[in-house]
Amino acid sequence: MVTPNSVLAKIERRVATLFNSRPFDCRPERPIVSITFDDFAKSAWEAAGPILAAHDAHASYYACGGLLGTEFDGILLANADDVQAVAAAGHEIGCHTHRHVCLQGPSARTLEEELDRNREAMQALLPQQSLQTFAYPFGATGIVGKRLTARRFAAARGVWRGINQGKIDLMQLQTHSVPEVGKDAATARSMIEQLAATNGWLVLYTHDVAAQPSAGGCTPEQLATVLTAARNGGCELLSVAEALTAVGAPGMVPA
Repeated sequence: MVTPNSVLAKIERRVATLFNSRPFDCRPERPIVSITFDDFAKSAWEAAGPILAAHDAHASYYACGGLLGTEFDGILLANADDVQAVAAAGHEIGCHTHRHVCLQGPSARTLEEELDRNREAMQALLPQQSLQTFAYPFGATGIVGKRLTARRFAAARGVWRGINQGKIDLMQLQTHSVPEVGKDAATARSMIEQLAATNGWLVLYTHDVAAQPSAGGCTPEQLATVLTAARNGGCELLSVAEALTAVGAPGMVPA
């Protein structure tokens, strides 16, 4: 069995960057910052929602429909009401997998079922919306997994570090973490200045938002630091789906 941290898995993730790509020339008219929350922790709405609203920012929440309202890795996840509230506030609901299954290891049939079940779960809650973008659980792409997501989504995000500008692969959006960029005001300003110099698109990821966050989460102060620097730097604060529209990327590919 291939596990996300095994040597074979790491090699496959590198190889996967060469296949099932969706090349796009990304040249925003203004710099863009997109905040993304993996797993959709409840605190990512209750603690982060007011911070996003204060900065007039829309974010992307990557939900696992089969885990709503449960505890995952010691973090309480959002419930169905939270999903509907986030969508009503103008944020994007994106797709993880139904039960946070890694895209490396399981059969293609298992992965298809995971993706289909998650889409059905989200559409039951949000019948007027569709899942347009995807975040790879564990950041693990995989050759088969990338092929399947490319058939279903307009774009996908992993954890490869970088800014999206110029020739990019929409199925492997580059990213940085919120704690990395928001650790202090000077670091955030420096990143935004770098972003503004090229009119790039910066996608940031985190999980829970708390005074004492998990290893993958951030503090409210870190999130606010990033958003303040971005707003002061003239960036648009858009969800991933909104950013795709802003840069003129192709729409969702039918399954």
